[in-house]
Amino acid sequence: MKLSLLITVTCAVLLLNACATTRKHGTPVEGEEYLGLRSYLLSKVEAFHGDAPAALKSLKESLEADPGNPHIETQIAALEADQGQVDKAFQRAQEILARHPRHIQALLLSGKIKATQGDLNGAIRFFRKILAIDPNRSDVRMMIAEVYLSRREFNLALQEIKTVQRIDPDYLGAYFIEGLINTVHVKNYHQAIRAYRKVLEYEPSNIQVLSTLSELYLKVKDERRSIEMLRRIQEVAPSNISVRLKIALIHYQAKRYDEAASEFAAIQEDHPELDKITYYLGVIYENTDRHDGALDQFAKIEKDSSYYRDAQLHRALIYDKQDQREKAIQVLKKAIKELPEQASLYEYLSELYRQDQNWDDAIKTLKAAIKKTHQKEKFYYSLGVVYDHANNFDAAIDAMNEVISINPDNANALNFIGYL
Repeated sequence: MKLSLLITVTCAVLLLNACATTRKHGTPVEGEEYLGLRSYLLSKVEAFHGDAPAALKSLKESLEADPGNPHIETQIAALEADQGQVDKAFQRAQEILARHPRHIQALLLSGKIKATQGDLNGAIRFFRKILAIDPNRSDVRMMIAEVYLSRREFNLALQEIKTVQRIDPDYLGAYFIEGLINTVHVKNYHQAIRAYRKVLEYEPSNIQVLSTLSELYLKVKDERRSIEMLRRIQEVAPSNISVRLKIALIHYQAKRYDEAASEFAAIQEDHPELDKITYYLGVIYENTDRHDGALDQFAKIEKDSSYYRDAQLHRALIYDKQDQREKAIQVLKKAIKELPEQASLYEYLSELYRQDQNWDDAIKTLKAAIKKTHQKEKFYYSLGVVYDHANNFDAAIDAMNEVISINPDNANALNFIGYL
């Protein structure tokens, strides 16, 4: 569209130049009209190429040949506004409106300037004047809706959008904004779904809308349609792994473990390097008592992975469930050597020692946790409890006093000291 406009305008300029070279006896008025039209067309070419100062100069030359032309004056004002001369542009627009109070482009420019200046009531007044002249201007109603939206007057914005939809049922922007307001601000998810479904009628492969609809269907507990939207994205972008992962996670969160495992396994086949997939497969196998499969998956996760710590905790838990306590302890001790600042590893290991009433190793583990991690208050308290079980009451009181020195308001520690 822009290219055809440029070609048309350029041809017109060339034609005018050709006329100028062949003209021998033009009247003064004809010469002024020629110069005015030539300058006007040149301004279009210059504006197309982004040369606003040159375009502004050409428009002013055109205006000299046709003084008082409101159309040219409005374009001058618009270029002035674009160049930061906002007050000058607004003043020029008001001078146009003083002579031509129903000039829509001048009213539109005035409203836009007021909106950019933060005078939203002023912007609406100018936009309403346009609607009094032409009530079917959907673009102007959408500008009013955006002003209401910026003022967080969501119901008023939606009223304008509904009017646009009645006037022009094919105005997609109205459905986009309606969906946005109902999704983010009003939280009317069913209305948001209705709006975005309308967009899909015109743009069935719009990935952004399909993704938004998938999330909205999850919010209204319609997992089947959520997955349907994701499947449609897969048709458009089959290599999009995030979509495949979302489908798998929806099944997982709904505890449909067989479907989730199938989805995750298919992804893993294509992307064996993704630890997230390996981890979730391990968790699914663990939850469905396929412990050997779970252990195999967790064992694949390397120590530099963000899933490594949790994978080792799950491995230890599985071994403990299988009455292989020593294996569970060895897994945790190895993980602590590799991740010495991870408090949850010390916590689980000390708990296993406590269950075995192995007070010495439980105390060693808790002391190491106090030294290596940043959860000293928590581990001093656990240490005090272990000392109490080991009948070392003086050491238990010392540990609880450490807790209180860190947090004087720790009620559990204060009660424990009272009990001891």
